[in-house]
Amino acid sequence: MKKQVIVSALVLSILCSFNAVQAQTGFQGFALNPQAGFFNKDGLVYGGDVDIAWDKMVYSAGYHVLEEHSIASSDRPLETYEHYSFMLGKNLDRGKIRIQYLGGIAPFLKTKRTNEIIELDDGGNTYATEDIWVVGLSIKAGVKYIPFRFMSVGVDFIANFNKETPLYIPTLSVEFGLLK
Repeated sequence: MKKQVIVSALVLSILCSFNAVQAQTGFQGFALNPQAGFFNKDGLVYGGDVDIAWDKMVYSAGYHVLEEHSIASSDRPLETYEHYSFMLGKNLDRGKIRIQYLGGIAPFLKTKRTNEIIELDDGGNTYATEDIWVVGLSIKAGVKYIPFRFMSVGVDFIANFNKETPLYIPTLSVEFGLLK
């Protein structure tokens, strides 16, 4: 937990320094971006991002919960993941279509099943778990349709490259905010 706070503070200070260095045109918009989808064919993803457009750059902080689906595994307990992301990128607007691309760092927390079997009080068995925390590189690419100035719908592809469990996350996305 202490590592997460340190990494988060470091990333936010870096993003703020970009803001001070590149202050040319100022605030251009913001978006709250809830997302839902699948990851690595194993489970469901839900979460979202907060994006701020400033000086032709997009600063994004995101949080996603990934849960292994019971159809994908009969083993218990199911594995869970938490993907935090701090990214920097750009929006390319073409009329009512927006293409977005970002990259950054992504702390990643995983509750992983081990091979150790634990006997339960009721006579059943379950696997032991261990928590793993790593920092990976994250990218996000998205295509959005903007029917209104305050809303867009589209798809995002998020990837987290880390040494423990690389993630590939296609999501459906709805953005609300000051988009144009």
